[in-house]
Amino acid sequence: MKKPRIRWKRWMYPVFQRRVFVFTAVLVQFALLFYMFWTGITTVRWLYLALTLVSGAAVIVIIARRKETVYKLPWVILIALMPAFGGILFLIIHGQASQKKFARRLEEVDALLAPYFPQNPDTAARFAGTERGSLQRVRYLSRHNFPLYDAADTLFFPSGEEMFERLCEALEKAEHFIFFEFFIIADGEMWDRVHEILRRKAAEGVEVRVIYDDLGCLLRLPHRYDLTLEAEGIKAILFNPFRPVVSTVQNNRDHRKIVVVDGRVAFTGGVNIGDEYINRVERYGHWNDTALMVTGDAVRAFTGIFLQLWLCSRPEDEGDLARFFPSAAPAEPDEPRRGFVQPYGDTPLDGETVGAWVYDQILRTATDYVWITTPYLIVDDTLCNALMLAAKSGVDVRIVTPGIPDKKIVSTVSRSYYLALLEAGVRIYEYTPGFLHAKMFLSDDRTATVGTINLDYRSLYLHFECGAWMTDTEAIPPIKAYFNALFPMCREITEEEMRRNYFLRFIGALLQPFAPFL
Repeated sequence: MKKPRIRWKRWMYPVFQRRVFVFTAVLVQFALLFYMFWTGITTVRWLYLALTLVSGAAVIVIIARRKETVYKLPWVILIALMPAFGGILFLIIHGQASQKKFARRLEEVDALLAPYFPQNPDTAARFAGTERGSLQRVRYLSRHNFPLYDAADTLFFPSGEEMFERLCEALEKAEHFIFFEFFIIADGEMWDRVHEILRRKAAEGVEVRVIYDDLGCLLRLPHRYDLTLEAEGIKAILFNPFRPVVSTVQNNRDHRKIVVVDGRVAFTGGVNIGDEYINRVERYGHWNDTALMVTGDAVRAFTGIFLQLWLCSRPEDEGDLARFFPSAAPAEPDEPRRGFVQPYGDTPLDGETVGAWVYDQILRTATDYVWITTPYLIVDDTLCNALMLAAKSGVDVRIVTPGIPDKKIVSTVSRSYYLALLEAGVRIYEYTPGFLHAKMFLSDDRTATVGTINLDYRSLYLHFECGAWMTDTEAIPPIKAYFNALFPMCREITEEEMRRNYFLRFIGALLQPFAPFL
């Protein structure tokens, strides 16, 4: 295994400098806010009373909001502990005009893109005639501009290494455009190879667009790396620039992983652009990740998901969108059907929890088994109850999590959920060779979803995400083979083991209410 290549002279100083500045600025803001209000309330009694009334009103607003209980609880606890400070802090953080403005822009872009995603009535009718259990899910996603497709092929990659090679092959074949969207782009062998292809293709006249999340790349790329890409002929968007201000806007990260080439090929899954994802460097043991390649009509959906955030940031690019949605190739008369694929995206600003709903429906419609991989397991009451109800109903529910965690506190909170799930009959495994980053559900040898959505609050409710739900496609057997090979590499967690771990249960009980903040 190759050692990490660290370019100290190029990276260390600017990264360290920005890191210290950002976190210091946030801490200073919290300290100043607390000092200001504490000083005021200790000297002016009427101010203390007024702020306490504000906190009471904030609690009413929190309870009335269309948010999950798991998100409301930590705010109520915080306000109860600091009645004169907690309420005003909530109003400062949640009164951000920029978030509301972005939400309105999302609605406008979705309306602009909607004509490119009509539901083919023949596809819907054929699905309704063969599958009733998943009909609600299909209708729900179609209503949100994510149609069901049957003219699509799916190829599953059981490792980042395999996905990377096919990704480079697809990029080399690009003739018209490349859309490239990732939460993390990191300096190293993986990005160097992709970057060279993107630069060359841009020089050849291929339109190359890149979106990367600023927080995801905070310690991975130089500040304003988008300007470097622009100078190379690559159009780039630095999504949601991370600013050291107290704001919920900074919570809404672009966690998607999408590549679209010429509207004919698309990639998604857990793999980011970093050497650990292809095991060129070792972080937390062996890195286990998966991805999916989609070809055919269903690629249109990934094109739309990419354009959603692109047009929100660059409205001047609204013209001539039709060139990104090539006409479907006519099917051969005797061409066999290839199952159904329904890509979907999720945003934290539209009041819909698409990713959580897809997972919930898979659990509720399964009859034999549901096998799950997730790097984090911090679930709200709805998903926790769905997992336990499925297991109590005789469904073989198995969850695989990392054996070597990347975040110790998050891992502790994740393990605090184990006992309740084990008592309900859910089987839990930990991947002993290292860190498991895949985000997948497989059910009943027929249905699966592969995407970017973890089983934690931030991914389910705060981030921009995506995935592909499919049934009876050619990717299903390889996904099952992946799970069958995965289980022997894992250690199964027992109920007795969790019962004996009193320290974990105690720490978990303390941290669980604040899980949305982790």
